[in-house]
Amino acid sequence: MIVAIADTHTTIWYLFSDPRLGKAASAFIGGTILKGDHIGVSSISIVEMIYLIKKLAERAGLDPTKYAGHSLRAGHATSAAITETSERSIMNQTGHRSVQMVRRYIRDGNLFRDNSAAKLGCNCC
Repeated sequence: MIVAIADTHTTIWYLFSDPRLGKAASAFIGGTILKGDHIGVSSISIVEMIYLIKKLAERAGLDPTKYAGHSLRAGHATSAAITETSERSIMNQTGHRSVQMVRRYIRDGNLFRDNSAAKLGCNCC
């Protein structure tokens, strides 16, 4: 059951324990999740997505300047290629208009699948 609708700021503030989210709101969200109920969240904006990616990269000890919305697109294309999803399907999702462009993402995903050293018995790759 959906108990409440939260905007994206509320969601981000809750995830990062931001003091801008009041104690009552934080307790309500936490209690709702613990009970197994759902909180509806409005669509996230591009700006908020970029902010969230950068914060998560920083929290993971990565350089946040190297991550943005593009990282999600590239990560999706790479992961999909590893699972042998068709190029056409990947293009439909990522919005790529040419096979050549989507292959720039897919090539990196195939580096570890079709690795000549691994086929020779090397366990280093």
